[in-house]
Amino acid sequence: MAGLIALTGASELGVAFTHDATVPYLFVPAAAWGAGRALSDRAQVAGRLAERARELEEEREAHAALSVRYERARIASELHDIVAAG
Repeated sequence: MAGLIALTGASELGVAFTHDATVPYLFVPAAAWGAGRALSDRAQVAGRLAERARELEEEREAHAALSVRYERARIASELHDIVAAG
């Protein structure tokens, strides 16, 4: 933020001494700030998405392990029923 203020101040001093148009000097720092803000927001969203992807992968692995456990229990129960009947 301090860099933006310094850049704007230096631009305004340049305009005051050279009598140029002030519009480009006002929009360039604002555009730079907006671009920086957009990149920062994008990085934050990407970080949150990466964290959510890790969480979903852990949940998928836990679900797969639980499914294997249930299937083994079902097979064991069926084998028990077959052996008991025979």
